[in-house]
Amino acid sequence: MLRKIMALTIATVILMAMCIIPTSAESISDHLFFNVDFNTGSAEDATGNYALNVDISGADLVLEDDATLGRKVALFEDAGNMIWENKNGFDFSGYDLTNGFTMEMYLYVIPEASEYQQNQTFFECNFGSIHLQEYNDGSDKSMGFRCVSGTDADGNFDMCNAYSTELLPRKQWVHIIGTSDGEYNYFYLNGQQVAKSTQRPTKTADTRYPQKSNQVLIGESTYGSMFGATTINAKIAFARMYKTHVIDAEAAALYEDAKNGTTPVGPTADPSKPTEAPDPSKPTEAPATEQPTAAPATPTQPPKDAENAKTFDVGLVALAAVSLSSLVVVRRKKG
Repeated sequence: MLRKIMALTIATVILMAMCIIPTSAESISDHLFFNVDFNTGSAEDATGNYALNVDISGADLVLEDDATLGRKVALFEDAGNMIWENKNGFDFSGYDLTNGFTMEMYLYVIPEASEYQQNQTFFECNFGSIHLQEYNDGSDKSMGFRCVSGTDADGNFDMCNAYSTELLPRKQWVHIIGTSDGEYNYFYLNGQQVAKSTQRPTKTADTRYPQKSNQVLIGESTYGSMFGATTINAKIAFARMYKTHVIDAEAAALYEDAKNGTTPVGPTADPSKPTEAPDPSKPTEAPATEQPTAAPATPTQPPKDAENAKTFDVGLVALAAVSLSSLVVVRRKKG
């Protein structure tokens, strides 16, 4: 009897903790705001938030089959940009980054590092104040995530660059992420954090170009060649934006998803523990379900007290294990 009381007390404490400690089954993909995957054979935004503006885009969609990935990708060879416009009048000008923001790409840079090309701007929004970019003039080399903030009413900008002093690897597919939680900006290469910067202030720059701050660009900066050539020489598999930030484990999980072609793009319900992405060549197995305790062989002959106690304790241990596995806080703590 004492064992039963102790076990029941433990289970009660665990259940009370579940009511206090926040849990989440939230996925990054729940915050997906822009998603162009060229494997579909088009440049359509799958979220429905943006429409491709063929009247002002400077590049036609050129697709090719990539043998490494086994899928269609878009080819950009100094061919200008593709421009999407938000259908609902939304733009990121003055966006509060404490709500979180993330840009993600999977790309293959074509020119060698020795072929200097300033300002390869891969992915951009808010009239160029937010972008994923590589800079290479032969002496000054960097890659990373820029999230510009407006510091005053005159539009003076504060460049909050999470840039690494390296260039992107050449002749291979790489996964890049730029993300901000409003306090810091981060840049990830192949699931690893390689740069970090302080974000100040928390709101993005008020570009005061409403006809362009609602646009998303791939292939070239909205500034064109004003600050050096910005057109890219690269192949792109997909480009995505999220209205949330990602933590280290989530960035690693998104990289694994990209490598394995997994969809949807979001990590598992517990992104604090990245899991191996499933092999698409193998059939998906249904998750195991907890089996109910088998009924006694002879209903008229109840099990002995010791067996009753054993069954009771095992059930409570299982309940405790399930309860503890749910106690996860999945968002990044600032600082």
